[in-house]
Amino acid sequence: MIEQVQERDPRVVFEIIGGQDVYRLYRSMPRVTVVHPMKWPAYEAFLDQPGRHIGLAPLLELPFNRARSCTKFFDITRAGAAGIYAVAGACGGFVRPGIDGLVLPMRPNAWAEAILQLARDEPARQSLAIAARERLQT
Repeated sequence: MIEQVQERDPRVVFEIIGGQDVYRLYRSMPRVTVVHPMKWPAYEAFLDQPGRHIGLAPLLELPFNRARSCTKFFDITRAGAAGIYAVAGACGGFVRPGIDGLVLPMRPNAWAEAILQLARDEPARQSLAIAARERLQT
């Protein structure tokens, strides 16, 4: 999916949090940075850095993921980005589709299209990010 997005829009850059296994998977891909996991205070400071536009929270339909909370919504919102979330898990049931995020099935083409659409549409990105921020303030 990352390659598909980058082929169609060379402006798109991905930032992925993961360990050495994730680094090995993506190290040969252009415009992909792998950020190693960090302690909570460093992660908070990391989220507060400007420049992120779209946050992705894919989750496979697995028992562990069904038990997760919607923390990715909070992380993506804190980063100032518009979020795209998987139907599975807590975020899928928490996010108001098209209002404070996008909710998609785990189909790579659907995610690629949504990323490309949001990359081209700054007002839509801003609208989703603002609504998510406002929701957390209430």
